[in-house]
Amino acid sequence: MSVSPRVLLGSSSPCKGWLKGNGVTVLRFWNNDVLENLEGVWGEIARTAARLRLRPATPTLTLPLSGGGDLGEVDR
Repeated sequence: MSVSPRVLLGSSSPCKGWLKGNGVTVLRFWNNDVLENLEGVWGEIARTAARLRLRPATPTLTLPLSGGGDLGEVDR
């Protein structure tokens, strides 16, 4: 028995744009699916993870080197 996850990025979600813009995928399942069809839920999670693995990874931000660079003299 397969399940159909409800995706949080529905039209009424206030954070839809932010989540989608930052590459976040959210899967939501009905309680009864988790309690009565756990294998189907795990299967859907695995299928979604496999599909997401095929797309390019979100690049990580480049952090500054330790020390913060040349700050010059500090006024006291």
